[in-house]
Amino acid sequence: MNTERLKMLMQSSGLNKSQLAERCGVSRATLDNVLAGGDAKMSTAEAIARELGIRVGYLFDESSSETDGLLVEIQELRRELAKDTRPARITVEVELTPEELKAAGLTDKMIKKLRQ
Repeated sequence: MNTERLKMLMQSSGLNKSQLAERCGVSRATLDNVLAGGDAKMSTAEAIARELGIRVGYLFDESSSETDGLLVEIQELRRELAKDTRPARITVEVELTPEELKAAGLTDKMIKKLRQ
């Protein structure tokens, strides 16, 4: 697992280790082990990805990606929006290739949102 990417996503989500572990249904010791580079069960990786709003494959991608910065910004925006209970409409224009969108897990989310 790309532990640096996981740490970056945790920081941008505003969740500490205890909060993420609790929300994922794993022990703090399990999360500490994962963050230290230990092996993780697929169910643990899936729970972490689900909680952080990303595709599980993104946690295992070792390449440096320009989408990392975009994900940080999206998570910061989510955190800010969660503070305000009023409906919000946000328009964002981003130039990404289909592969970058898919790697960031945004393609399925955008299609789902458009169908609503």
